[in-house]
Amino acid sequence: MFPHHGGLTLTLGEAAHRFATRCRVIMLTTFGRAGYLRRAMGAGAVGLVVKDAPPEVLADAIRRVMRGERVVDQELAALALAAGDSPLTGRDRDVLSVARSGASVAEIAAKLCLSEGTVRN
Repeated sequence: MFPHHGGLTLTLGEAAHRFATRCRVIMLTTFGRAGYLRRAMGAGAVGLVVKDAPPEVLADAIRRVMRGERVVDQELAALALAAGDSPLTGRDRDVLSVARSGASVAEIAAKLCLSEGTVRN
């Protein structure tokens, strides 16, 4: 794991830019959300695969990226297209709506019947 940094932060980081001409980045994500796809590709990743994908899917993604192709989880690509311009889910919008009133993470979680960790993410 990367203490204090998530995968998107590292992709956006200076090291990725410094080695961009030689480095091809495939993001492995727990969060299969359209917004992550947009951010990852916007940051220069050439692939995005969900972490629970079978090993053969990951191996194929690596081979394809090394051949110069872009690789995106098909289900995630469909979600991104369906989401339109906003990467926010309906639940994301619910959380923001409650947060607008100045509610704390604990208050938002209680009101929406979510865990505090879900609210923070």
